[in-house]
Amino acid sequence: MLTVHQTHATLKQAHQTTKQIDGRNQVGYAGELTIKNVIYHDVKLRGTTKIKLFMPRQKLAVFQLDAGLGKFTTSNPRVQVTALPGEQVPEATFEQPHRPGYRFDGWRLHIGHHWQKVQHLVARHCPNHHVIHAYACWRER
Repeated sequence: MLTVHQTHATLKQAHQTTKQIDGRNQVGYAGELTIKNVIYHDVKLRGTTKIKLFMPRQKLAVFQLDAGLGKFTTSNPRVQVTALPGEQVPEATFEQPHRPGYRFDGWRLHIGHHWQKVQHLVARHCPNHHVIHAYACWRER
């Protein structure tokens, strides 16, 4: 978050470009923000700072995969996977969790008031503070 208070900040006209983020080409806008003479409480900083910005047109959706009573090989019960909105996330891009005595049987999402088993994880647009939670389904061997 950038808060400008008693400071002169200028954003040069941004131009559309493509940049690789998390291994995906994303279309967005690049620009340069110039900040002059910053005042922070009683401290006055003289000079100029330039910050290069890239603002993607689409936010990445974040899946949090929860192995439940299982674990991934990292011994972590959760991992995060990112995707562009509308993108189908192939299971090959992340490892399947393991649980002794059980077989991994896919993922389920909480949709509305119901749990729904899904064949594929498909990203939907979600606000920055929201994460799509997917939970592992298990079958006894």
